[in-house]
Amino acid sequence: MREEILEMKRKDQLYRGRNYIGENIIKQDSIDDINTSKLITIFEKYGYPNHAIIGTSSNPDKNNPSIRVMLLHTEDSIRVSYFLPKILLSVKEGKCNPFTYGVVYDQHLLYDKEEQKYWTYKTKRSITNTKKINELRESIGLPRHGYETWRFNKLYKNKK
Repeated sequence: MREEILEMKRKDQLYRGRNYIGENIIKQDSIDDINTSKLITIFEKYGYPNHAIIGTSSNPDKNNPSIRVMLLHTEDSIRVSYFLPKILLSVKEGKCNPFTYGVVYDQHLLYDKEEQKYWTYKTKRSITNTKKINELRESIGLPRHGYETWRFNKLYKNKK
């Protein structure tokens, strides 16, 4: 399954970026639809494909088999009705990083021009209720807002 997911990720990025225009958008949408179907099959058969199932990027091939980026390219209706509930259950079972759930959820909100729920993306908007955001983050196992920046600055204080 690891190799299948790595191939799905390769195809996921095939036409994105500078080639993501014209006919390539249609081709990429088709790839996204195929990947979505494959992801549903994986979820139905194995649940969330975490590191215990597909390994990590520290495996000898150094490839990152995370499905997060492909989840971001699913249609909103499928993401909301199918993937988000499955991912949340996996988070509660300790089988999925809560950041994955937060990112997939927040991106959906941002595309709909709504305020993020977990504030996993940096935007020009400022948080209106930090206490509520931190309660929501804590509810899925995310650290308090700003922790990641603080930690990065501590670990890499001499790097820009």
